[in-house]
Amino acid sequence: MKSLLNIFVILFYSLQLFGQSEQQTIVGFRYVPKGTFTMNVVSNNNNQTTSETIAMTSFYMSQEITNKEYREFVEYANANPSKFLTYSQIKRIVVADSISGIKKDSIYSKRTFVKYSQILNDLIDSTILEREVGKYKNYFTDTAYNNYPVVGVSQKAATYYCVWRTETENNLLKQEGKPSIPEYRLPTEEEWAYVASQPEMSKSNKIVYNTLSAVKIGILNLYGLYNFSCNISEWTASFPKTNWSKLTESKEQAIETRIARGGSWKTNQDINLSYELDQNTKTNYIGFRLVRAFQ
Repeated sequence: MKSLLNIFVILFYSLQLFGQSEQQTIVGFRYVPKGTFTMNVVSNNNNQTTSETIAMTSFYMSQEITNKEYREFVEYANANPSKFLTYSQIKRIVVADSISGIKKDSIYSKRTFVKYSQILNDLIDSTILEREVGKYKNYFTDTAYNNYPVVGVSQKAATYYCVWRTETENNLLKQEGKPSIPEYRLPTEEEWAYVASQPEMSKSNKIVYNTLSAVKIGILNLYGLYNFSCNISEWTASFPKTNWSKLTESKEQAIETRIARGGSWKTNQDINLSYELDQNTKTNYIGFRLVRAFQ
């Protein structure tokens, strides 16, 4: 019965894809068609549950970024300490009106240049699993874990990876006389939740809960992407929706908090889980995946 239901769901969503612009094949990514969904959020910070209906445009999303993929970035940074990484530093500022005192949310972007030598120590805590769990020896460097999801990476470091990967691929395309690609970036919370909400198509019998698995072992959804409720939680690009009335500062206040989503090997297996964490936080259960614009 379940297989018949899966066939029906695939046919239904295939009709959604029909007639849309031509899709590209991007290694490690899957095409996500436009649609509407209800985003449910269970905050791990205060246990509050919220729901919101959202319309989404098309985009591409990757599987979980692996140790092997991220290790290439770290090795490049170590080999090129004097080179610069250029990125847009996004900040959210709380501005209090000088007369009414009403606080307003403002986003600004600042073009920032940083040498790789300045960020080397911030790119990963490579021993966090072994140190805190007592197993997974050499998890980041042992090739046996090449296809496992990288962890111990902050949201800021994940953003560095996006910039590096975009620049690296575009430099190669330029040498080949080919057009550049859109930037890689972290998904917004809405993009992440949209893909996570899609129907489950299969579940690997190799899943061992409370244990990390390779990125393509686990729960596969309709769009061909794995593990939104398990394996690792994942960083997004989004800021929390702050209740400004609870803030007491009268001056501008920079907010460095970002949202991570989903269940993991260490937490509840739940796609609706949400965490509000400082963007420099590194844990043994949070990694990330990428998105790219659909053109």
